[in-house]
Amino acid sequence: MERLVLSGFACSEESWIDFLGPETTVMSFADVLQATRSSDIRDWGTWAASELLRIRPDSIVCHDFGGVLGLHALAIMKPSEWERHACLSILNTAFRDFNVFKNPHPLLVQASTWGFITRLIRAQGGSVDDNLKPFFPLIKKAYRRTAVLSLARQIQKRIHPDRKAGRPLQMSAQIIASPSDPFIAMETIRGIERDFKVPIFHTMDYGHFPYASANRDAVRRLIYDFEASSLHEHTRMQTQTQVISDGSSPEFFNDAPIRSGAPLHP
Repeated sequence: MERLVLSGFACSEESWIDFLGPETTVMSFADVLQATRSSDIRDWGTWAASELLRIRPDSIVCHDFGGVLGLHALAIMKPSEWERHACLSILNTAFRDFNVFKNPHPLLVQASTWGFITRLIRAQGGSVDDNLKPFFPLIKKAYRRTAVLSLARQIQKRIHPDRKAGRPLQMSAQIIASPSDPFIAMETIRGIERDFKVPIFHTMDYGHFPYASANRDAVRRLIYDFEASSLHEHTRMQTQTQVISDGSSPEFFNDAPIRSGAPLHP
C-alpha cells in the first residue's frame, strides 16, 4: 500500500509517519513551498498534480493546506490519470467556504512572529516542521490570500447563494471531520462534502491534529479500513472483468471509474 500524506501547516513529516506507519510518504508543506516559491493555491495544486502522477499512490490522506492543494490537484487532473483503486481520506481542511470571521487565525498570523505561532500550534498538540521557518513571510502571504478569498466568498454567497464549485471526485473518497477543531468550522467541511459529492462522512473529535488526539487510534482505523475496502472493491471488479471478458477487459470497464459510497460486501 503506497500511502501519501499531503500535510498542512505546520506539521512535521515524523508526526505523520509515527501516526500512520513507516510505509507512509509525506508531501510536507515545506516541500510545496520549496518547489513553488508561491503563495498561490493554483501553483501548489499544479505542482501537487505532477507529483501525484509521479508517485501514483494507492491512498492519499490530506489535511489542512494539504487538503486545499490536494483537492485543487485532483480537480485539474483527468480521471484517466488515476489508478482505479486509489482512495482519498480528507481530514479537517478548507476549500471555498472558509469563514475568516468565524476562524480568524489567518488574520492573527499577520501580526504574529514565528515563535508565537509555533507555540500556539504546540499548545493545540501539533508538531512543527522547522523547515517552514524561512518560508514564514510566504506563509503570511498565503494566509492573506485566504482572508481575501474568504471575504469574497461571503459576498458571493449573498449574490449567488446556490452557486456550485468543484466536481464529483472520480475516486473513492471519505471525510473524517473533527467538530472540536479550533481552526476550521464544520460548515467548511460540509461544503467540501457538498461540492465534491463525497459519499462517506465521519465525525470524530480530534481537535485539529489527529496524530495528537486521544482518538488517534480510531481515526487511524477509519483510514486503514477505508484503504482496505477500496482495494478489496478494486480486486473484486478486476475479477468480474476477467470472468466476463475471458481474459480481456471490455471497453466499458476501461472507461467507467469506480465510485465508492455504499457499504462494500465481500
